[in-house]
Amino acid sequence: MRLAAWLHDVIYDTRASDNEERSAQYAERLSEELSIPEGPLVASLIRATKTHDTGEDADAKVLIDADLAILGASELVYSDYADRIRREYSWVPEEQYSTGRQRVLKSFLRRPRIYHFLTDLEDPARRNLTAEVASMSS
Repeated sequence: MRLAAWLHDVIYDTRASDNEERSAQYAERLSEELSIPEGPLVASLIRATKTHDTGEDADAKVLIDADLAILGASELVYSDYADRIRREYSWVPEEQYSTGRQRVLKSFLRRPRIYHFLTDLEDPARRNLTAEVASMSS
């Protein structure tokens, strides 16, 4: 679990759509080089961060909750996070970015719940996501 958390974004290119897969492959290679037998499990956990679909895997649920914890941060911290995400995608034209970002945020809002274990972050996350969507719609 810890190795998956450390490596889940080891490959991060905003222009690529296969970051999770490449990070998972990196984790598998590293695990093999270091004789860590759980390499395939680590890679599987990393792959789950692409869709945030955990099935019934408790470790995946913990990792995904940790990955999404920023969504439930204070309004100020979340706003800074959203600004940093926009800067990471500065190469994307505003209209295209807004459309794509809203699609992602709304997909989280449509879920019955965002978190598996971090239930205290559910309401703040929904407020943050709703506010960000509203700011892009105006």
